Amino acid sequence: MLALSLAAVVMAAAKFAAPSGAEQAPAVGSDSSGQNRWDAAAPGRVEPWSREIRIAAPVAGRIADVPVKPNDKVLAGELLVRLDDDEALARLAAAEAQTALRTRARNDQATPKGSAERRKAEDGVAEAERMLAQARIGLDKAVAARRAANASETDLDAASSALSLAQNRLREQREALRKIKAAPETALPSRLEGELNVSRADLTLAEAGLEKTRIRAPFAGTVLQVQAKVGELATPSSDQPLLVLGDLSALRVRAELDERDFVKIRVGQRATQTNGRRRSRSGRRSRRFHTAGRGHASRCLLQLG
Repeated sequence: MLALSLAAVVMAAAKFAAPSGAEQAPAVGSDSSGQNRWDAAAPGRVEPWSREIRIAAPVAGRIADVPVKPNDKVLAGELLVRLDDDEALARLAAAEAQTALRTRARNDQATPKGSAERRKAEDGVAEAERMLAQARIGLDKAVAARRAANASETDLDAASSALSLAQNRLREQREALRKIKAAPETALPSRLEGELNVSRADLTLAEAGLEKTRIRAPFAGTVLQVQAKVGELATPSSDQPLLVLGDLSALRVRAELDERDFVKIRVGQRATQTNGRRRSRSGRRSRRFHTAGRGHASRCLLQLG
């Protein structure tokens, strides 16, 4: 069998227009214009229009925390799973200490000629990177407080805005540094400046390593499934995702019809999907057929006209 994708719309269709020349099954009803409609029973499911996103771990690690549960609505960038981060935090602390040491050594040296503007831009990028890391931590705390009913939506919005501002500032600072380095009058870094740049690069890598232990939502949506359990080992190669995420702002119905019914179907027909006695969704048939994948959640009745 083939799976027929039906675009879900907000309201159920009131009329069912029969395609001209189509072979009709026994009619089960008609609309106000007297046009017949027919039913086709098929296994199907309602799913996010953007499909389900399977979230996996970017690195291997022990699961330390799962702050979300099924049906939770999440923001883009919100923490979904936290892996054990003791080693990553230790590397970050070592990199921060080394960077602070190199910064003091560079500041004790007089600024070489032609390096003042570049040095200022390098410091700006380093500061912007630290502010971005702090903004991510702030957002995680605000989300956790909101779930515990200890913070308001205003606090959460403020944390989200701070993160966006930090991301924009980092982009601006990096672009400014790139332009300064490209200028012919800019002097090359001294030995101490070069050592500081290396330490800052190590610090950025340490922060990236810590961030890999934070598995975040790639977009705003709804948590559909949670397979992750505290204490289990998460690996990138696992066939089972840690979570399944979907955007439920737009839905579609996917149903498997028998091939003998395909001669009755035309592009643009209206279709109403019902599950049991309740009418749930209606929409127009899309142009593309999709091969059926995983098992479907329920058996539905498609009323097509």
